[in-house]
Amino acid sequence: GTPGADDPFQLYVPYRLLDSRILGFDHYADFRYHHADYVQKELPNGERVPVIKTDADGKRCWRNLEELREKIAPFTRRVLRRDLRKGTSQEKIYGVERFDLAPEQRRVYDELRKKYAVTLGDGRDVSVEYALTLILRLQQVASNFWPADVDARLCHHCDGGGCVECGETGTLFETETASSIVNPNPRLEAFTRLALRATEPMIVWARFTHDVQQAGNALELIGRRVGYYTGAQSIEKKRDVRAAFAAGRLDALVGNQRAGGRGIDLSRAGLVVYYSNSFSGVDRTQSEDRAVHLDKDSPTWYVDLIARGTVDETKILPALREKRDVGARLRGDPPTEWL
Repeated sequence: GTPGADDPFQLYVPYRLLDSRILGFDHYADFRYHHADYVQKELPNGERVPVIKTDADGKRCWRNLEELREKIAPFTRRVLRRDLRKGTSQEKIYGVERFDLAPEQRRVYDELRKKYAVTLGDGRDVSVEYALTLILRLQQVASNFWPADVDARLCHHCDGGGCVECGETGTLFETETASSIVNPNPRLEAFTRLALRATEPMIVWARFTHDVQQAGNALELIGRRVGYYTGAQSIEKKRDVRAAFAAGRLDALVGNQRAGGRGIDLSRAGLVVYYSNSFSGVDRTQSEDRAVHLDKDSPTWYVDLIARGTVDETKILPALREKRDVGARLRGDPPTEWL
C-alpha cells in the first residue's frame, strides 16, 4: 500500500503498533508537535486553541518530514506497478472540464457564501463540524441541489464518530430528497457533453447520492447501460455490478468513490470522471487505481468536473493537491503534475 496518503499524522498508529521505537514518540501529542507548526487561534468565545499554521497559499506547514521518511524507510517496502510490468508503460492522463454556474444558481451560491461569512465573523461560537457543513452546503449548491429536509441525516458510512465522506468529522451528508435550483443543471450538461464524446467504458465517481442518480440518469438517456455502486447496496449486489461491468454487459459504473474506492478491479474502464469530489486524499488515490491493472496496456483518462469560482476550485482541489504532495514527500517520490 501507499503510506501516509493524506498527512504524516496517519503514520503514527500503524508504526506505534509495530514498535514505539520506530518513530521515537510514546505520545501522539509529542509526535504531532514535532511534525507540524502550530499557532494559537482565538475562538469567538475567547478560548485559544492550537491549530496547524498555514502558508500564504493556505497549505499546512509540516516539519521534519525528511526525518520521518528516514525513520520509516527500513520498515517500508513498496513495489511499484511500473516495476512489475513487462510491456508498455501504463499512463494516467488527467484533465479538467470546467463550467459556469447558471445565473440563478450563482446568486444562491453567493448569497449563501455571504451569509456564512457573516455567521463565522460575527463572534458566534461556531464548531468545526458546523464550519465544514457550510462548505458542504456550498458544494451541494454547485451541484445544483439543496436538501429538502433541514434535519439532514448522517450518511450510511457514519456512526456519529467521524466520516470522510461527509466532511471528515461526521457532519451532515444529505437527504434522500433534494430540490433542484435551476433547470437545466450546468454540471449535468457538462457531464453529458463529456459522456457523448466518450467511446470507452467509464467509471463515474461522485460524492453525493443525488449526483450518482443524476449522472446515471443522464447516461441512460443517451443510451448507455449503467450499473450503480453505492454504500447502501448489499455485498452481493456490488459483486453482481462489478461482474457485469467486467464482462461488458455495462457501459458505465456510477457510484460513491468511498464505496468503490478500495480493493476492486474496474480496469476495463478507459475513462474515469469525478462528477464531484470529497476531501479525502486516500479515497481519491484508491478510486483512481481501480481503473488500472498490471495487464492493461492502454492509458486511463481522468477528468474532474469543476464549477468556476466555487469550492471546487478554492477548497477541494487545493486540499487534494496538498495531501498528494505531502504523501509524495513522505515516500521520497519526485513531485508530479496533477490537475
